[in-house]
Amino acid sequence: MKILFIGDSIVKGKLGVSFVDMIAKRFPLAKITNLGVNGENLNIISKRLLLQLKKVNDYDYVVFEGGGGDVFLPHFLEKGKLFEFAHWVQTKKGMIPNTTKAAFYSAYKATIVEAKKLHKGKIVLLTYGCLNENLDFKLNAQLGELNNVIRQIAEEENVLLADAGARMVDYLKDKPQTDHCLESFWTVTYSDPFITLFKGGASYLSKKRKLLVTIDGVHLNDRGAGFYYECIKDVLEKDLNHSN
Repeated sequence: MKILFIGDSIVKGKLGVSFVDMIAKRFPLAKITNLGVNGENLNIISKRLLLQLKKVNDYDYVVFEGGGGDVFLPHFLEKGKLFEFAHWVQTKKGMIPNTTKAAFYSAYKATIVEAKKLHKGKIVLLTYGCLNENLDFKLNAQLGELNNVIRQIAEEENVLLADAGARMVDYLKDKPQTDHCLESFWTVTYSDPFITLFKGGASYLSKKRKLLVTIDGVHLNDRGAGFYYECIKDVLEKDLNHSN
């Protein structure tokens, strides 16, 4: 079995805990390709997906994630000079976010339609967890709209859905919620990646910041990665059992 994971830093899993690594342990005979790239928005991830499928189209499953960057990148302009510089760098690379629900729907739908032409295996769409564990934070309302778009497209295009976003929201909604979302440019880019290299590093950061599913409001700790893992595992196992 060959599985392609493609998306942003959540898929890459180098900052925090990797759910892709968990899937690899659950399916030890699977050949897994991880094409997560930090900081990318939907349009860039989509381009990489279609280019990859033109080169390699024999994956049994493609797990596709994108949208967090479309919501979060404009927010960089509200977070100080270093984040403003990061915004400038990202936009110079062509990362222009889809800032409306209609634009996101159009871009996401076109990606899945084209991917289905190139790829004869199964496609799994992955919803996004949270951008700040405070569910009332303004970006989570925008993220919720985009997750609804992803659910709609999964139904319209008859592809599989791993609804990690719903799982995360359901867990957090009746818990004490901490307002924290990538509070420091330096911790995100330097200290957090170093700390999470060590066993227990992600748990240490979460405990220090009073966070439940992430290390910084965005990137996953063990519990958060576990939610993603369970959603994807359940979808894969159900589909495999149905196919046999």
